[in-house]
Amino acid sequence: MPLLGSRARTLGLSPGQDGGPQDNRGVSMPQRVVESPRDWLESTPFTKKCARDGDASPATPRAAPVMIDDIHEFHHPKSPNFVHPSKWCVTLDDLEYFEREVMEVFGRPACDVWPADEGPDRLGPNIQQVVDRYIKPVTKKQGGMSWALMRNPDGLKCDVFATHCWAEGVYEFVGKVRRNWPRGAKHLWACFLANPQNGNLASLLHVRIQDSPFARALRQAKHFLVVPNSKVSIYTRLWCVYEASLAIRHVRRGLVSTLPTEAPFSKIARKSAPGLLLGAVCFFGSVFFVGRHAAHIFPPVVWLLFAMYTSLLGRYVVRWWRREHGDRNVTLNDTAEIMVAWLNLASVCFGFGLVHQSLQGRRREDHWAWEDGEGWGCTFVTVSLVLMHLGNIYKTIKLAVQRSEAGQLEFTSVREAKCTEASDQEKITEAIKGKEDFIDEFVRLLTVVGRFDEVVAMNSEYGMTAERARAGLPNLRVLPPCCAWSY
Repeated sequence: MPLLGSRARTLGLSPGQDGGPQDNRGVSMPQRVVESPRDWLESTPFTKKCARDGDASPATPRAAPVMIDDIHEFHHPKSPNFVHPSKWCVTLDDLEYFEREVMEVFGRPACDVWPADEGPDRLGPNIQQVVDRYIKPVTKKQGGMSWALMRNPDGLKCDVFATHCWAEGVYEFVGKVRRNWPRGAKHLWACFLANPQNGNLASLLHVRIQDSPFARALRQAKHFLVVPNSKVSIYTRLWCVYEASLAIRHVRRGLVSTLPTEAPFSKIARKSAPGLLLGAVCFFGSVFFVGRHAAHIFPPVVWLLFAMYTSLLGRYVVRWWRREHGDRNVTLNDTAEIMVAWLNLASVCFGFGLVHQSLQGRRREDHWAWEDGEGWGCTFVTVSLVLMHLGNIYKTIKLAVQRSEAGQLEFTSVREAKCTEASDQEKITEAIKGKEDFIDEFVRLLTVVGRFDEVVAMNSEYGMTAERARAGLPNLRVLPPCCAWSY
């Protein structure tokens, strides 16, 4: 029987029928051997960059790691090589590399991880399993530091703090973080990647809770990404509750808390394509058939107004339906919103076809007089209307995702949250004492609005409803009136 690779032996995998390692389901996996720290170092993005820049030799590895109080020197405050906890971060590339490595151990997900509640094969192993079978063996072999500092020994400044629960599937976590990565952010702090899993975490956390790695990292973050899961509400866990209390405290310095709301682009394209196709058919039908006989009846601006108000009428009908029948069938309401957007696109494109024919006829001086540039004005208004209706489709899908994520945060009150360690529960309970109602309100606003920042907090204090704060003033809805006014 062939010998197993060192990586397979480290992970405790058994040989498959073909001599390769097996995962816990008995499925054979490809062998991937990591012989030495230098092999890992030569595969890092930094070394590859050096090779591209003409420097074939990687950076000199650090000296042999030193353990202090059973904690790696990078994580111990008394070590000269100590890295500040707010720098125990990974990049988006690191996160995608981590996902590929986990897939080699546990297997690939059945399909794209969306939505997250359609079977365990989509979710992947939970975080605890990944820590035990991948993170601990790999980081122990490299010296015992955290996975984040194994990838980035000098640390990276924290931009995004992810609050989550270890019961979630790892593919679920990575998928949500990837799709909702804040614009302009570079580095992510996640506890299972940031903390040294081979070290004595109890001694690392045996400090004042405001001096814990979680609190020190969150003080430096610009974004607070709440990552719900389909297994359990994260706000039944006290550490997540404490992180929420810190997010409320830091909102005045610009910290933005967000809930995952982004859907895959493929889904948005699939929902938008029928409307665009229907609009194209209506445009060419009005140009080559209807327009030849009816375009001369009204001037172009009248046809454009006809298209605009017809499209708005469909939206008001849907709003009336939802007001009369409530939200008993949310899926049906969302489908109706999207179908009305398709019809609105068809109406706008049909009207623009009549505008096109009307302008063509007027060039021949057969009908209404027109001014130079009127065609461009009609084109801009039409494009703005098309963008507005496409924006309505995107918003409907986004709200559906937000409702799904908010449903995974469902809980009674943070007063009922628990913690595994009794000592941690005592410290956190004392730290949030008297703030429970504020944290409950924070979670409620987050689930309805999808974000919590200084503007949302101010509007809430002034009495604005969460629904109105969520709606805001969409840019794409302002665009058509602006174009019409300039026309």
